[in-house]
Amino acid sequence: MATPYVTVHLTDVTSTQDAALAEVRKRDGSTPVLVTADRQSAGRGRSGRPWEQATVAVFASLAWLPGWTAEDAAVLPLVAGLAVRSSVELITERTVTLKWPNDVLIGAAKVAGVLVERHDDVIVAGCGVNLWWDNPVAGGGSVLDDRPAPGTAATVADEWAAGLLDRIGRGPSGWGRGEYLEHCSTVGMDVTWEPSGRGTAVGIDERGGLVVMSDGLRTVLRAGEVGLVRPARFAPDV
Repeated sequence: MATPYVTVHLTDVTSTQDAALAEVRKRDGSTPVLVTADRQSAGRGRSGRPWEQATVAVFASLAWLPGWTAEDAAVLPLVAGLAVRSSVELITERTVTLKWPNDVLIGAAKVAGVLVERHDDVIVAGCGVNLWWDNPVAGGGSVLDDRPAPGTAATVADEWAAGLLDRIGRGPSGWGRGEYLEHCSTVGMDVTWEPSGRGTAVGIDERGGLVVMSDGLRTVLRAGEVGLVRPARFAPDV
């Protein structure tokens, strides 16, 4: 059985990340808290980047006390991404893939992303899903071609939170590496990473790191930027 959680819905919020942190602390961390919003004015992505908002979107953040070490918690962006992918699949027949470490794609377009932040003993995972976008930015897209029915955003947010907590409940060793590998579009691609790395992604390790081969050397990426360059010319070793 998935861990129960409290849902708080807000009409307008600066960031669901900040609101979820405040709500879980208000409850002394006794129960996970899911905060959803109709609109947010200061949503953020990785490294503090602003989140470009679609016409109709899911804005949601889940805050909880994980009881995991900081080392184990490094895999949580991938776990959150898996849960987003599963929730999006419920409302579309399109193929939904994962770009390591925290993007959800349909084709080459980013349709959703996650942000995981740690505040002392509290983890806050944010989920942004572009449900419908009448004029998407370059590189962006939406899950649906038309405006969704009322309640769709709430359904996706609830499915995401329940799926995330279910995966977390399996413990750090059962986070879903095989499932992530199955749906990860990054594996098998040539990638670049800061400051000047370049190689081919060949797998995901047990702690969620991206395994790359470059000039015959194996490297595991755990932080920093990774950009897709072009398809690899050989089958990945996973």
